[in-house]
Amino acid sequence: MSDKQVEIIEAVKLPVGIKIDGTRHTDVELHPITIGQSYEASMTARATDLQALVDLAVMTYVPKLGRHLTYDEAANASRQDGQRLEMARLALEKKEREQATASA
Repeated sequence: MSDKQVEIIEAVKLPVGIKIDGTRHTDVELHPITIGQSYEASMTARATDLQALVDLAVMTYVPKLGRHLTYDEAANASRQDGQRLEMARLALEKKEREQATASA
């Protein structure tokens, strides 16, 4: 078996879309993050920022913008979009575990 890992991405179609600069973005991708990326994001977070949302913003990539969401963009997402992102995060983490198990 090869040690090469396949990039894990969970494509998401948001029901409402996250509004950024007047445009609603409904197509996003979730990417796994490392503990280092999580800590790095925490270091730049405000004291009032929620860690789970900090991580979700770092995980959520908007292909049309070529970047990940900011904390405030993620925080301003609709509840419907938040639920869809949370379901995608769980699916992504399951894929990550399965890949780790398969390559063990």
